[in-house]
Amino acid sequence: MNTKISSLAFLLLLVAISIGSISSLNIAHAFDTITNPPIAIIASDSMVPALKRGDVAFIHEENPETIKEGDIVAFQVPLKYQNEYNYPHYPPRVIHRVTEIKEIRGVTYLETKGDNCDKEDIFRTPLQNVVGVYSGFKIPSLGLVILFVRTPLGITYVGIVVLIFIFLEYVSYQTRREKERSKKIDGIYKQSNQLHECVQELTAAISDYAHHLKTHTAVLQNLNSTTHKLNEATKELALLSLKKKPPILLSKASILKVYRPTQHGRMEKMP
Repeated sequence: MNTKISSLAFLLLLVAISIGSISSLNIAHAFDTITNPPIAIIASDSMVPALKRGDVAFIHEENPETIKEGDIVAFQVPLKYQNEYNYPHYPPRVIHRVTEIKEIRGVTYLETKGDNCDKEDIFRTPLQNVVGVYSGFKIPSLGLVILFVRTPLGITYVGIVVLIFIFLEYVSYQTRREKERSKKIDGIYKQSNQLHECVQELTAAISDYAHHLKTHTAVLQNLNSTTHKLNEATKELALLSLKKKPPILLSKASILKVYRPTQHGRMEKMP
């Protein structure tokens, strides 16, 4: 959608520039050719009722020798004629009806006049300047939009429309950029929360391990202490036992009274 808006804005800008480049022309009896065969956009009411302002008239090429009086022809107005007759505001192209055909010094000229004009055109048109002949087919009022945008007001309007489209595209771009930025920030925030939770879990695990290690160390210390005390108690008991029962010492004579040697050198108890 934004691409379409940008393309339309660019197209309107090109139209405004192209229209502005020719807006200084006075188009009171003029037409513009935009195709080949050309299409004439009627810019005045000089040919009413046959052609009205805003009509799009289709003209076709024709052998100039076949042009006759009464034909509606489209022709170029050379700059020298505009300067010669002091009529610089006259448009470069005109579509009028042929009222008379004259040959002057071997050159064929056309006398032309608008159907809605009181007088004939102030210049003669050489036959070679004819662009084409009106075919009789037209589209009423279609060219009014083009004529409007060629006026200063129309150019201003097109410029405003282009600026509005550019502004909307800029706002849309900034909105998309802000959404993407917010999305990235949300992602970073979520990752930060996840990291914080992981750190908390790790801290809790370390704390539990430290508590377990501390408990284990205390148990070992208690066991060591108990072992030490047990050893001390054993020693004390051994000493007490020695004090209460002195060791019995047997002499050799006493032993011989009880045991006697055998043939094999062993001692056996006497019966």
